[in-house]
Amino acid sequence: MQQWIILAAVLAGLLAAGGYGLLHARRTTLQQERDRIAVQAHVIEDNLMRQIEGVGNALSGMRYDLITGDTPISPSLPLRLRTLSEAMPGVRSLLVLDADGRALQSSRPDLVGRDFSHREYFTTPRRQQDDAMLYVSQPFLTSDKVYVITLTKTMHANDGSYAGSVTASLDPNYFTILARSVLYAPDMMVTLTHGSGQVFLSVPEDRVRPGLDVNTPGSMFRQYVDAGKLNHVLQGTAHNGTERMVAMRTLAGRDFRMDQPLVVIVSRDVSTVLRRWYESAALSLVFFIALATVLGCTLYLEQRRRQVLTESQKRFEFGLQGADLGLWDWDIARGRMFVNDREWQMLGYRPGEVDLTPAFWTSLLHPDDRPLVRRALRPHLAGRQGSCQIEHRMRHKQGHWVWVLDHAMVVARNPAGKAARILGTHLDVSARKDAEAALKTTTRRLELAMKAGNFGLFDWHVPSGRIIVNEEGLTMLGLYPGPPLTHLDQWLALRHPDDEAQAQAALAPMLEGADNFYHAEYRVRHADGYYFWIRIQAEAFEHAADGTATRVVGTYRDVDHRRQAEDALARAADLQKRTGELAKVGGWEIDLQAMTLTWTSEIYRIHELDIASGMQLSIESAIAFYAPQSQTTIRQAIGDTIEFGRPWDLELQVLTARRRMIWVRSQGTAVLVQGRAVAIMGTVQDITDRKQFELELHKANERLSQISLTDALTGVANRRCFDRTLEAEWARGARQQQPLALLMIDIDHFKPYNDALGHPAGDACLRAVADVLSECIRRPGELLARYGGEEFALLLIHTPLEGAEVVAQRCLERIRQAALPHAYSPTAAQVTLSIGVASLVPSAHEPASRLVAEADARLYQAKAQGRNQFWSGTADPSSSAIA
Repeated sequence: MQQWIILAAVLAGLLAAGGYGLLHARRTTLQQERDRIAVQAHVIEDNLMRQIEGVGNALSGMRYDLITGDTPISPSLPLRLRTLSEAMPGVRSLLVLDADGRALQSSRPDLVGRDFSHREYFTTPRRQQDDAMLYVSQPFLTSDKVYVITLTKTMHANDGSYAGSVTASLDPNYFTILARSVLYAPDMMVTLTHGSGQVFLSVPEDRVRPGLDVNTPGSMFRQYVDAGKLNHVLQGTAHNGTERMVAMRTLAGRDFRMDQPLVVIVSRDVSTVLRRWYESAALSLVFFIALATVLGCTLYLEQRRRQVLTESQKRFEFGLQGADLGLWDWDIARGRMFVNDREWQMLGYRPGEVDLTPAFWTSLLHPDDRPLVRRALRPHLAGRQGSCQIEHRMRHKQGHWVWVLDHAMVVARNPAGKAARILGTHLDVSARKDAEAALKTTTRRLELAMKAGNFGLFDWHVPSGRIIVNEEGLTMLGLYPGPPLTHLDQWLALRHPDDEAQAQAALAPMLEGADNFYHAEYRVRHADGYYFWIRIQAEAFEHAADGTATRVVGTYRDVDHRRQAEDALARAADLQKRTGELAKVGGWEIDLQAMTLTWTSEIYRIHELDIASGMQLSIESAIAFYAPQSQTTIRQAIGDTIEFGRPWDLELQVLTARRRMIWVRSQGTAVLVQGRAVAIMGTVQDITDRKQFELELHKANERLSQISLTDALTGVANRRCFDRTLEAEWARGARQQQPLALLMIDIDHFKPYNDALGHPAGDACLRAVADVLSECIRRPGELLARYGGEEFALLLIHTPLEGAEVVAQRCLERIRQAALPHAYSPTAAQVTLSIGVASLVPSAHEPASRLVAEADARLYQAKAQGRNQFWSGTADPSSSAIA
């Protein structure tokens, strides 16, 4: 009973340790997956935030241009909107809405003139009218059946009245591509949700429909919102009833405000995440049950064995099993030994020839075997084993060693339980050991040969179907250790179904006696479930009377790597041909010894030649296809490669056989033998489409750059360009300690001019003044910009106040010489200017806006002193006035 209690305690301990390990593994698996999906959510949030910031900045720029410069009815505005929309991949369309919600302009002509006053993205901004806010609408279904979210900025006129809004609708396809980029498991799902809980999009699309409200009581979305965190990982029941692990991150704006956030949701199915853990737990439970069963059965059988041995000890059954057994009897208590005649003979002694003592007997044991004998006897002497059996060596009288099979048993114990007498027998097994050693050596050599060649060996008895496979063969199949193959049906079950007919057809001649040998290659299933190729070779070893094979012996080896390499080589050749056609890449080779040229078929197609035309290829004929300006370049490249081994990578023009000029990328490298070029090989790729795209992209970038930094009305720099240039020049002036000057220029009494003559005349006046002021710029680096409305700014680098006053005087004189009529000015009958002049040495500890503030204050003084003059704070204002 005590042994059963100990066994139960051990099993309980193992169960507790295993349970703790499984729980720890489960927690680790869940935590690792939480960290992983949190990272994916952060990646999407970071990319979306940059895109939304870009759209917000674009809307602010549009709003600024509409308020201070261009007008919604400007003919150039639709082109600018389309250019901006195409330049931002995440934007579906751009809208300019007036104060009543009607579309004045759009990147899509079909939206112009439509009434959007009922849309939330118009009503909410109009109600709140916060110019600093980026308004984010709830997802809605457009007229063309697409779910979109819009971003909106409000506009106010110069007098503070509400002027409308600028709106960008987000393209769900762009954000779907971004969401797909982070999916790494089939059960994974990415959702982009409005702050109100309404779904904008979901990937995969068939799991959550757009417009679904996930902000329901008790939902994980509601828990996340109530927690007030910007990012969190939750685990719970989703809307479809499955348990999911969910990582959420809120997009709420970094450098600007959003009236509603967007929430990125990345989730995985918890059961899928824990699938391998469940399998491991089930395997551990099966292992524990098997272990408990084995230990219980072992303990039960051991107790039964001891009971039987105890009963057998009452009778002496340990007798001689034949005349060839030597008998020994060791009386431990008296220190005496006795052996029979066969034992003396076995050791080469005559009976009684030597004094047989325990010390002499021990000295006969082989030194290497003494520890083994002691270890084998120890448990039996202690009563833990019923008998002892061991093979060991004993020294013959002539000096050689005799192998004996030793059976021993304690037949008497003292009152303390210690062994008092041991009886045993010796059987001479030297001949068997020698045969085993020889057989082992032969077998080992064969095994080494089979392993070195990676061979499996089989022996097949054809009539019965019995089959024997060696260890190497079973290992190759993943079946060792484990139950061996014993029947042909087991082997046939491993063969790939598609290869059965071929393998059977190859085997039939040998089985029928028509051929004595058989070889084939086919696929067999590994124990892990995958198939691999083997090559099998066999010989009919025995035959029946009718000549049919009855016993077949053969070998097989794994040739999967070779077959895969052959298949890969074939696929690579086909792939190279197909990719060459898709990428328009062809190969060529020049044999420098024979001076012959070889082209692949793709190069013929690039040159628009018929490969069947029979055209004789030569180096000169190939160079002749290049444009004249490219022929010199390719000749020089070939010469450098032959002489110096220098490779080339050039983009050149080629005139095809159909007289069409194309661009190609030519690459070449030398094949060297003992440092000397013996051949040149390389590729030619048609890159005409890329070159045309690069040219169009360059033009589009130039147009976009010009639009973003140029005032559309006057053609001079806009406010954005001025702000960037001022910051840069201020920083450079601070490093170099050079003065930076600024002229703030205002057209006197421009509002009466504009009100009386109309906006077209006012726009013409602004352009004329900009042209006059542009002529006053003399040095590189000086910048004239439209600061806003009728106000201009002239930035002068490395210019002290005196130099700036000279430029200001020049501007007044040139505007007087232009004599632009202004009948509504109380100052003069022509257009005049008021100029504020400031010059500072920039400091890294002060903002650039100080220079603007100084010049603006001087402008105010110039206006206060009667206009038509400049004011610098040092000169007499009357000296700068022009009557």
